Amino acid sequence: VRIGVIADEASSFAALKASIQSAFPELRQAVDFQLVFLDNEGDTCLLSSDAELAEAVNFAIRENQGKSLRLSVQAVQLFRLAQADAD
Repeated sequence: VRIGVIADEASSFAALKASIQSAFPELRQAVDFQLVFLDNEGDTCLLSSDAELAEAVNFAIRENQGKSLRLSVQAVQLFRLAQADAD
């Protein structure tokens, strides 16, 4: 599924995450989710801040002529949260 974002959302990780939650209402039920993309070496890169988002956008500009940045949404698994609480 493709969604468009405006320039302000593309520079703010929190705004991008909110836009994705808005586009996919089922994510509102999730505890949390992560955004990842594949770099030019095929490594999965986690996005968790404005700086990492800016780096990913710059990657898309260099590698894809700025056409798009393909992100994957991954649900945070509940057992990981339970393990963190136990520690």
